[in-house]
Amino acid sequence: MAQSSSTKPTWLLQVLLLLFCSNFVSVQSRDCQRSWRRAWRDLSCEEQDEFLDALLLVKESGEYDDFVYIHEWFGELTHYTPEFLPWHRWFIWNFEKVLQQATGKCIYIPYWDWERDAEWEWDSDVMHPDTFGTWGETSNVNGRPCVNDGIADYRDSPFARSLGIDDGPLGCVEREFLQGFSFTGEAQMLAMITNYDQYADTSRGNNAVNGFRIEYENGPHMLVHGIIGGHMETNWSPADPVFWIHHSNIDRLWTLWQDYWDHDECHTDDYYAPWHYEGDLLDEELPFRNRAVDWDFRMRYEDGSRDHPTPRDVMSNDGPVISVTYMNDHLASLIPDYDANPRLIQTAYDDVDIKCDRDDWRRRKLQKGTASAERRGRETDDVPFRNSLRGDVTQDFVKADGTDDRPNSCQQNNFFTLQEDREEWDRLCRELPASTTVAERFAILAQRNCNRRGNPRSDADELKSRMK
Repeated sequence: MAQSSSTKPTWLLQVLLLLFCSNFVSVQSRDCQRSWRRAWRDLSCEEQDEFLDALLLVKESGEYDDFVYIHEWFGELTHYTPEFLPWHRWFIWNFEKVLQQATGKCIYIPYWDWERDAEWEWDSDVMHPDTFGTWGETSNVNGRPCVNDGIADYRDSPFARSLGIDDGPLGCVEREFLQGFSFTGEAQMLAMITNYDQYADTSRGNNAVNGFRIEYENGPHMLVHGIIGGHMETNWSPADPVFWIHHSNIDRLWTLWQDYWDHDECHTDDYYAPWHYEGDLLDEELPFRNRAVDWDFRMRYEDGSRDHPTPRDVMSNDGPVISVTYMNDHLASLIPDYDANPRLIQTAYDDVDIKCDRDDWRRRKLQKGTASAERRGRETDDVPFRNSLRGDVTQDFVKADGTDDRPNSCQQNNFFTLQEDREEWDRLCRELPASTTVAERFAILAQRNCNRRGNPRSDADELKSRMK
């Protein structure tokens, strides 16, 4: 967002805002209207447990499966279509309300910033035997690859009664991890955000896609679904609880793209294709009507009326109904001179280290009991458990004489998660002409990252054959 500095809160005010708006607050003390979403790695063990417990509670109530049905029922209308991003924004917003009603707390869906786990998926703090399940671990149960630990453990969890793929019998949450592929990393994501300036693809099949939505959906979004596999590679994907933190991140990155291209400076009434959306469908009702489920997906408008929303109604995360702030955003901090709208994106001021030591949390619970462990957790979880950066974190790009000859746009803290990206970014800063734009630098970084990894594209046959 290109807002002038005079209209923005000071950095101190933003810090105070972060402290005030904790992730989980009693519903009695706030109405939960605005969502304050943080990265999974940025939550304490206690906060993570509250979210996991909320998922289990809603699953046991039966409301969870209504959302799986809705996602499957309208899958063909809401994937590979312009509606993909706005439909899922409203979908996860409503699921968040279910979590809040079930628990009586302001619980918000964390985001899995998987761009930081690219090439290290197996070591992600998200995939743990006490949370969403160990990366790559399943058990063959009657020919089905069943999750065998975490909240979706097929042996002892409400998720053992999940809706079967393709209307199959109730059973486990399935995963079938695909080897040889990695998630979209920071370099690719930054290149995509800063180089695609319009929502719609208007290339007319001339080999070079120029629209953000289609490239984003078919690339970063599809990679996570396809690599995890099982339920996640089908329209039954919400049956896997990791779906929610994945799609919270999908919405966060779309919000970052919207803010980077100043969509917040334009009222949604003035949105138009191809910049903000595709075609003439902004005022067409999003497909949510289904009498088979109990949850009411209608939007309550400012005049008190209720109806199913249109894309225009949900295009902004700072609207009269949907209000979402993505907090402590690490990727945003990597964009030089990006002036974020703090009501949408609150830029991180550090590496956003991993707060929760799951193994230690488990030991504390076993040794001291749950209540004691939670008290101790509040005392110690403010101290990061593990640095999020990979490789040598002591790199210093300033010369021995104390000077820095890189362009001004490069003279910022280099917090790329991967050491290889940190080193490559520094090389590009020294080698490329000072006139090279930030978007061009990110595009070159992304290309060199791909060349180094030799990673198959998201349109590889192995992935395309999985997505159903």
